[in-house]
Amino acid sequence: MADGEQASIVKVEDVNGVSVARIYCPNVAERESRVIEDEIIAAASSPSKIVLDFSKVTMLPSVGLGMLIKLSTGCKKSGGKLAMFGLNDNLMNLLKISNLDKLLVVTQDEAKALSKVK
Repeated sequence: MADGEQASIVKVEDVNGVSVARIYCPNVAERESRVIEDEIIAAASSPSKIVLDFSKVTMLPSVGLGMLIKLSTGCKKSGGKLAMFGLNDNLMNLLKISNLDKLLVVTQDEAKALSKVK
């Protein structure tokens, strides 16, 4: 996949030792999940401190949920933490229905998400 395609899906930047992944695609399906996961893993240090920005995401099929579980599990195994912010009401309801709201740290904004992974 070309770098331009990856950049249109996700951009990972370091914010004071935390990898902040800004997801730009509205639908995080199979292809997008793979790109997001690969980019985050490549950019994150160990132990991983990761914040996911979901403010542009409107759809999260099961493969996207699987990506979240995998990233969260990887962070915990390395002694790190994962938090996310910017989820719309539909995505929050999806996490609640699937009980993932109990596994994943979800905050209202980036500042709170950064404080949860420090």
